[in-house]
Amino acid sequence: MFSGVTSCALVECLSAMPPMTLLGVELLRELRPITGQMLPVGAPADKVLEATLQMIRYADACAQACGRLQSLLSVPLLGVSMVEFCL
Repeated sequence: MFSGVTSCALVECLSAMPPMTLLGVELLRELRPITGQMLPVGAPADKVLEATLQMIRYADACAQACGRLQSLLSVPLLGVSMVEFCL
C-alpha cells in the first residue's frame, strides 16, 4: 500500500498541507474581543449554524482518522538504532 514512501517523504507531504481554517474559530476571534463574552452575541445565525456544522464534520473526520490509525499494523524498524531506549 505505502511501499516506497519514506518517513522523510511523509513528513514533507504532511507539512505541505495548508492548515485547516474553521469558521467557528474565526467567529470567536472576530467577535470575542468586541463583547468580551465566552460565546459572542450578535453573530449571524446562519454563520453560527455553518460554523457548528463544520466543527461537527471536522470532529467526525478526526475520529475516523484516529480509528484508521489505530487499525494500522506496526512496522518493525530493523535498521534503526535507538540508543536512548536500550536496556
